[in-house]
Amino acid sequence: MTAPPWHFWPVAILSLIWHAVAAADYLLTKLELAAYLSVFTADQVAYFTQMPLWADIAWAIGVWPGLLAAWLLWRRHAAATLLFAVSFAGLIVLTAGLVYLYPPGLYAVTGSVGVWLMLAATAAAFLFYLYARALHVRDRRG
Repeated sequence: MTAPPWHFWPVAILSLIWHAVAAADYLLTKLELAAYLSVFTADQVAYFTQMPLWADIAWAIGVWPGLLAAWLLWRRHAAATLLFAVSFAGLIVLTAGLVYLYPPGLYAVTGSVGVWLMLAATAAAFLFYLYARALHVRDRRG
């Protein structure tokens, strides 16, 4: 295995932090921790704690494979690429579903901030996938 490029450690640390925050958000919302949910409106709390099963599954697929991928990226394991792709797919389904399928729609509940946050999370998942893939290709070339 070749030495990692100069940008590897900052990206790996950023990925771990990003995905740990996403995992904490998921857990605190699913556990309905009042102290965490107190920053949201009642409509927002209801929207995120009563999502349909498909949205819960997509959210979980967006979060947990991403966290595992971040750890595997840190370890420079090739499986990080696949798991980042799975996480990205979960976030695509979740974001599209919250915006277009789950009434009253993400924009109606959170305004543009919530929509942009979901788009940013989805874009970040895609960028982490691209980064892991590029590292994997680089390591295979030696």
